Amino acid sequence: MSVANGDEPLISFQLIGLHGYKNIRLDFQNKTKIVIAENGAGKTIFLSSLDAFLSRNFLKLSNLQFDRIECELAGLPRPLILHRNQLHTISEDAQRLLQEFTLYSDASEADVRDAVRRIKHHDFREVPIFHRVWTNSPWSSEGTLDRIRVLQTALDVDHSDEAENVSSTLKTILGSTETLYLPTYRRVELSRSKRENRRLHGRPSRLQRRSLSEEPFEQPLSTSGINYGLADVEDRLGYLTEYIQRQSNIGYRKISAAIIDDLLAGRSAVRDAQHEPLPEIDTLRLFFSRIEQSSNDAKQRLDAITNLYNSGQINDVGHEPLRYFLARLAKVVNQTKEVESDIERFVQISNEYLSRSGDQKLLLYDATQMKVKVMNVWTGTEIRLDDLSSGEKQVISLFAHLYLSQRQKIVLIDEPELSLSIEWQRRLLPDVVNSPTCLQLLAITHSPFVFENELDACASPFDVTRTRNETIGS
Repeated sequence: MSVANGDEPLISFQLIGLHGYKNIRLDFQNKTKIVIAENGAGKTIFLSSLDAFLSRNFLKLSNLQFDRIECELAGLPRPLILHRNQLHTISEDAQRLLQEFTLYSDASEADVRDAVRRIKHHDFREVPIFHRVWTNSPWSSEGTLDRIRVLQTALDVDHSDEAENVSSTLKTILGSTETLYLPTYRRVELSRSKRENRRLHGRPSRLQRRSLSEEPFEQPLSTSGINYGLADVEDRLGYLTEYIQRQSNIGYRKISAAIIDDLLAGRSAVRDAQHEPLPEIDTLRLFFSRIEQSSNDAKQRLDAITNLYNSGQINDVGHEPLRYFLARLAKVVNQTKEVESDIERFVQISNEYLSRSGDQKLLLYDATQMKVKVMNVWTGTEIRLDDLSSGEKQVISLFAHLYLSQRQKIVLIDEPELSLSIEWQRRLLPDVVNSPTCLQLLAITHSPFVFENELDACASPFDVTRTRNETIGS
């Protein structure tokens, strides 16, 4: 049974026996939890452990000294318990290699591990995870395959049955819910154009490889705290806008085929369309601008339709075939509206920050050209994403994850105040909580400004206890 859509999955999380003497517990009363932590309280290890646990990254946990983890999740009658001695460890070299695979594949460590174990005799390029590794890494085909074999040897030993059961239960309960983790060492990577300079000559980009007819949110943005930046934002925006373009053209062609089929079959669909809603003129103008090769032809056609709308003649019996066509067209337009609305909301929320920056910048979405760009308000010139400040990049990257992907997320932020002005600190977490895909938020902070807002009641200190000269039971 997976967590119902909109339900907060986390009830409590405990890290017991950390370094042999420390116990840390956190209870989640609702959607939002803000923790005020002192230096040395163990906040970073706690948050990293929660991310590793929820992401089923048990190899990362195996490198940590602790006794056990206890986690209460909605939908389970009792806590999940994971003991440190139930985990398999691998060498530091293999662990680093596994982390590289997660970085280059934009996949979780658990998914990479599963793919390594399943690959067997398949060409690794036929496995999506390894194809992304090969494309995004500087490794040759042979080098990628050699590294897969190294991981196969290192991962040949499983975790215990108990640990595998915990992993399986987490996968079932959380379903497609992602964990978005922003550690204190987060950094925003270079843009896609700079990153792609590392690629071997002749390899297609991720955007080129994806089928533009697939669902627009099938490919999640990377949720790794290290690989968290502008390359993903540019890829996602480029992919979504090309998806809109592609679907508009496909839909237009399908309308023609459907009309012919209806007429050949003698169906009375033309009269049935008499009472169906028609697209607005502005919507038609935008649609035709995306599919027409000749702007003059599109303008003439649109002017004629506008005259029929304004005069009311569109409702005449003689224009029933046109109404039928336009009613069909309205359905095509609606297919991409959700994607376009997500882009517009992303631009809007980003601008609430950029417009208050020192130089007053704005994200602009050109719906006709289907391009998002950053503009300097004072000069009217375009700015590269690379040239934004660290805080601006972080905000744009974060909201790209929350608005340009439809997967629900548990958001974990270590020190959300980093690189942000006091004004931005005050508004960031409420905006994260109110975003469409934030299922639950945990932020751990040293700054009182991040909860100097409507989330003040959600703030509380860590529950940390220490045990001296005792063996912590299992």
